[in-house]
Amino acid sequence: MHFDFADTRLESLYTQRKGAERYPAEVIEAFLKRVRHIEAASNEADLRVPKSVHFEKLLSKKYAGKHSMRLNQQWRLILSIEQDGDGKFVRIHEITKHYGD
Repeated sequence: MHFDFADTRLESLYTQRKGAERYPAEVIEAFLKRVRHIEAASNEADLRVPKSVHFEKLLSKKYAGKHSMRLNQQWRLILSIEQDGDGKFVRIHEITKHYGD
């Protein structure tokens, strides 16, 4: 599935690992794995498999229209499903710490 980054820092993290020191190593590895997962998906339904990625629509006003994928128990990848002339694609918005700490 086609994707892009809403934030150039995330694109640099993906392509060059620039800024990786801001996150735990396991979060970086999971981020890279999730982006490859998105790239390999042929449609939105493929983003839901396996269930352990916890691809979920977010309900809060702050994240209206966005989805999340689990990176680990605390960290999430925030993304949205967009539409362009070539069809649906994923826009990757941020990595966020979902719970405490």
